[in-house]
Amino acid sequence: MAIYNYANDSLSKIDPTTFHTQKILERQNLQKALKQQIDIIAPDTLVIAEEFSEWSDSQRRIDLLAIDKDANLVVIELKRNETGEYMDLQALRYAAMVSTLTFKQATDIYQKYLNANDCEDNAEEKLLEFLEWEIPQEEDFALDVGIVLVSANFSKELTTSVMWLLDRNVDIKCIRMIPYNNEDKVIIDVQQIIPLPEAEDYRVKIKEQAEQRREARKSSRDYTRYKFMGETYNKRKLVLTILHYWFKENNPKTISELYKVFPSEMRRREILIKAETAEESFNNKGIARHFLNDDEILSFPVDGRYAVSNQWSKESIDKFLVYAEKIGYEIEEVSQRKIRVGVDIGEIIEETNVTLNDSAEYRIVRRDSEQIQAFHDGVQVTAKDVLRKVITERGYDIPLHGLTTRTMGKRLLDKLRDE
Repeated sequence: MAIYNYANDSLSKIDPTTFHTQKILERQNLQKALKQQIDIIAPDTLVIAEEFSEWSDSQRRIDLLAIDKDANLVVIELKRNETGEYMDLQALRYAAMVSTLTFKQATDIYQKYLNANDCEDNAEEKLLEFLEWEIPQEEDFALDVGIVLVSANFSKELTTSVMWLLDRNVDIKCIRMIPYNNEDKVIIDVQQIIPLPEAEDYRVKIKEQAEQRREARKSSRDYTRYKFMGETYNKRKLVLTILHYWFKENNPKTISELYKVFPSEMRRREILIKAETAEESFNNKGIARHFLNDDEILSFPVDGRYAVSNQWSKESIDKFLVYAEKIGYEIEEVSQRKIRVGVDIGEIIEETNVTLNDSAEYRIVRRDSEQIQAFHDGVQVTAKDVLRKVITERGYDIPLHGLTTRTMGKRLLDKLRDE
């Protein structure tokens, strides 16, 4: 579609050009500009690496690597030519390569990127702020990898491949950037051509269903709390506290003295291991499965330093507590988070009523699982549709696309609360 300049009640066509003709280079110019304004092609994402290539036996490089608000990785590939030649295949390879990245690894990658750009910010703090997390959540990180292809145009073969991938729920987009020459100024028309914006609602609903399934899995977790020596702990902190309390009382010289008291559970694989082994595992995998702070390590004068596992199920904690109670420790189970699995995931912690311009009234609910629900005349309706209507009518500065229902709902409720 052509672009026209309007002046004096007249339309004059602006001629398209090419990046090559305008001497606009792929990496030095386009990539440099887009990484500073990534929302132009990928709203609600944060660039964490440029020319990324941190895998062995490969010289391939990702133009831009980013993270979206759902904590998913996003591979962004740029081409300044007219076909986007083979960039779909390249991006798929890259997506597979980064799919196993952990939050810890992503933090290290982002820190290098910040340092290379003369930024002294702490990478982990910036990531947590962007994701709206209080602490790292490895199990919720990089559950998917999105792909954004950016080119002056795309061949029929490439668009056919992308449409096929979309039908199989691969998160992939094609962004077309066409340059125009207007009186010695370069104007760039940026359009998302696949999937068409009109089809985004359907894809968002599919993603919402996946999100609800993840939330349902979270809701089935055990949130029992325990009281020991006047303080309340979750499962893993309870074990650590009991062991340190026993350690302080008994001053054991060898680990075998501890095994005499907690014979079954503490001998299970990796429940109590050498601190050096636990630290090495964390450095290699980026996932901390043991308590590794200096004040959390158990130091035996004869056998050395040992780290306690932070992976405890309800079944394993019950077995451990049997031995703790045998030596006279009193542990009280004080609370269990009440969560219903199904349509309602969690207890209501916030709700508000909103009336739209058409006089329709909606009740918006947020639950302690962060689930967002909307009701009209007592009947549950699609939450995101309602959220978008309210945001549009009120003129709030909240993106209508690219956010999960959970994030969009939280931002909207914050706005409504401030009114």
